[in-house]
Amino acid sequence: MLSQPIKQIGRRIPSPQLDLLQMNLLDAASKASANAFCPSSGFCVGAALWIPKKEIVIVGANYESASFGGTICAERAAIFTANSLGYHDFTHLAITTQFKNGNPTSHASAPCGLCRQLIYDAADRVGHDIEIITSSTGHRDVIVSSIYEMLPMPFAASDFGVDLEKFRR
Repeated sequence: MLSQPIKQIGRRIPSPQLDLLQMNLLDAASKASANAFCPSSGFCVGAALWIPKKEIVIVGANYESASFGGTICAERAAIFTANSLGYHDFTHLAITTQFKNGNPTSHASAPCGLCRQLIYDAADRVGHDIEIITSSTGHRDVIVSSIYEMLPMPFAASDFGVDLEKFRR
C-alpha cells in the first residue's frame, strides 16, 4: 500500500474543450486499439503520433506475448513504426484504452515507465517536449500532459555524453 496518494499529473480536460488535432489523434488511437492483441489482459491500448512536418498520423496497438517480457505497448509500437518509416519528430502522442470484452474503461491510463522513458528519449532526440493526451473509452476522461511532466527526473542520452545532433534530421 502506498503511504501517500498518487499525485495527478497533467490537467483533466472535458473532451469538448480539446482542439481538433487532439480529438483526431484520440480517434485514431481509438481505432488502433481495435487491433490490439491482448489475450492475457484483455486491455486494448491504441496510440497515435502526430508528425507535423509530414502532416501524418502513425498508430500502434499493444501486442501481448505469452512470455510477457516480449509484450509491446501501443506507444512503443507507434514510435518504432514511425522510426522505421524515417519519421522521428513528433509533437503529440494520444493514447486510448478499451476492454476486449467490449466494456469501456472509466479513466485515462498513463504510459508505463518503459514507455515514458522511450517517449523521453524521442523528445531528447528532437530537442522538444511531447504533448501526451490520454483518454478512457469514448473520451469520457481525458488528461493532457507532457513527457517532461510525466518523467520529471529522466535518464537521458546526454547523461552519458551522447551528442544527439547527428540524429536530428
